[in-house]
Amino acid sequence: MTALLRAEAVGATLGRRKILSDVDLGVSAGELVVIIGANGAGKTTLVRRMAGLLDGEGTVFLGDQKAEALSPRLRARKIGYLPQGHVFHWPLSVADVVALGRIPHGAGAADLGMGDRAAVLAALDSTGTMAFADRSVTTLSGGERARVALARVLAGEPKIILADEPVAALDARYQFVVLDLLRARADAGCAVVAVLHDLSLAARYADRLVLMKDGRIVAEGPPEAVLTHENLAATFGIRATIETIEGRLIVTPQAAL
Repeated sequence: MTALLRAEAVGATLGRRKILSDVDLGVSAGELVVIIGANGAGKTTLVRRMAGLLDGEGTVFLGDQKAEALSPRLRARKIGYLPQGHVFHWPLSVADVVALGRIPHGAGAADLGMGDRAAVLAALDSTGTMAFADRSVTTLSGGERARVALARVLAGEPKIILADEPVAALDARYQFVVLDLLRARADAGCAVVAVLHDLSLAARYADRLVLMKDGRIVAEGPPEAVLTHENLAATFGIRATIETIEGRLIVTPQAAL
């Protein structure tokens, strides 16, 4: 299957430090790929490099086109990027923030067409943010802001979604809600990449896990092939219990090594 998003031999340097080295990764339509690894492994840098937000070695392809050959607006139509943090500096209403996701399609909050409005309403509804659509985004809790940020991405209707720690600061219920949404977007034909720290959630939702260490991919494949005692010890420095409960792989860290 042709990858919607493909990185070939990509690298990145921040300051004098090599953060990412010679990484190859492709993501196809209908696939949810989860990147895991310890802090500083290069996960966020890889996602930012694939989103076109960092320069570096190698090439990123969107389908059969080099990403750098596309205009910023066209790239933004194809790729929805959800960064860490969900910081909003301006007291816009939630509805107006979500409407910003339509900018790559030529629309803004003040001039939404019928299709734009439908996309915004669908994004608000699916993320459970419709109830506070009229509130200022700066008055929301961290978890609420995280869902608004995701709604903004979904409103753009991208075929590729890159989500960096999308469930950070979310309570248990909304962790499932957000990951169910990303899973549904993949099942609908999108290519989805997410960075997660919870290894059991990663195993539950991923078609494929990508395990990183020191800016390189050290293991890749189905969760049961990647989440092994040896890999967890070598990359996270932990001893863990790995078991299957009701058909789901559960990883429980036990101790640092």
